Amino acid sequence: MTATIALLLLQASMHLFYAASWAMAGTLLGLQRSAALHWAGYCLLLSLGSFVFLAMPAGLPPTLGVPMANMSLLAAALLARRGVARFAQYPPRDGEGLLILSTGALALVVTGLDAPNAAMRMVMQSTLVSMVLLRMGGEMLGAIQREFGRVGAWLLAGPVVVLGIGLGARAVAVALRASHPEQSVMTADNPINVAVLLLLAAFSTLFQLSLVYLVVLRLVRKLHELSHHDALTALLNRRAWHHALLQERQRLRRTPRDTALLVVDIDHFKHLNDRHGHAVGDRALAAIARTLQATARATDAVARLGGEEFGLLLGDTDLEGARLAAERLREAVAQMQLVHDDLPLTLTVSIGAAVLPAAACRLYKLEQLQLKADAALYQAKAGGRNRVVLGVLDSGGLTLVAASA
Repeated sequence: MTATIALLLLQASMHLFYAASWAMAGTLLGLQRSAALHWAGYCLLLSLGSFVFLAMPAGLPPTLGVPMANMSLLAAALLARRGVARFAQYPPRDGEGLLILSTGALALVVTGLDAPNAAMRMVMQSTLVSMVLLRMGGEMLGAIQREFGRVGAWLLAGPVVVLGIGLGARAVAVALRASHPEQSVMTADNPINVAVLLLLAAFSTLFQLSLVYLVVLRLVRKLHELSHHDALTALLNRRAWHHALLQERQRLRRTPRDTALLVVDIDHFKHLNDRHGHAVGDRALAAIARTLQATARATDAVARLGGEEFGLLLGDTDLEGARLAAERLREAVAQMQLVHDDLPLTLTVSIGAAVLPAAACRLYKLEQLQLKADAALYQAKAGGRNRVVLGVLDSGGLTLVAASA
């Protein structure tokens, strides 16, 4: 058994295993289903191409086997590219892929299947595959970087780019020795073919590991997201809220600044649930959560504290800023249009706000500020609901300074 045949056998077996693994991940485990099935097809086509080459010494003519294997490699590259596009959620550019595949098929028709044209076919097919891989690498560097950062993007795109360059170099090498077409067949036992097959094996394995890494990383991020966000409203949950308070407290120790905390409670929410059902109540909670998030600043922490109660932590916000923010939130909720059984449902909220001046930042914890905001909320509800009550927490304790309706 020659070195090239041994490496082809390794390639075929390896990619058959990868194909089975991705198919299982996509169908049985449901992990990135669409992308996983694309990658399973990509690995299966690579395995098929290697088996075609392996069959040639047993009687399959190279004039038929080489074009089949090359088209399998081209289709595999396009399928891998489409799988990455589905994973990264950017347009798959199917029109461009069909054009490249058609160009590869047309090249086979133009050159024919005769042995003297084997080198030309190899150059054209390797060039097309190299183009697909380099295009895919460039696309991934942009799309993957937005989700996984520069390191994650290069981890996935790096092997693809290097492999694309390697195949391009092989096309150049074959073109330079076109007078010896028999040497361009992958089964020919020569140093260039051995080097190319070793490169394919190494970088294909690295590419598979990169895909697995990114799938696992996305799953870990989803688990982190679930553990820090409320399932119904997608806002921060209590655990994440307390973490946000702790982080803000540490920042205030270094750089004291005015800080405000709002506690928002939906008025008569129990009556809404009792009259219209919990499904409508859940819709109301989700709608108000979206309104609070949309009205708040990007730097504000917005959380569901439990039941129908929400919290907002507003950094670098004084008393007047807290009043304006609270009134803006109250009015935004009052203007919401929630419909049930073709009838509009009017929702209002009561808001308690407490402001911690910069001069008092080292005297209190933010949990104490939340307790004072709770006290202001109690006054807002006792005063008739659908209103804002504000207070300042300074060295003398909480002072209620304003109320509005």
